[in-house]
Amino acid sequence: MNNELKLTQAFAEIELNNRLAEEEEKKRALLEQKAALKKRAPAKKSPKSP
Repeated sequence: MNNELKLTQAFAEIELNNRLAEEEEKKRALLEQKAALKKRAPAKKSPKSP
């Protein structure tokens, strides 16, 4: 039974690590999207003073 517990804990740890890696990937992708939008956005022109 001790081996079963260790195996279950190992699987739980692997699953947790996979979830954390997925979250990090999502965050990275979101940051890349934001950076790409900033590059594409045209610079705002200020109105000319008379």
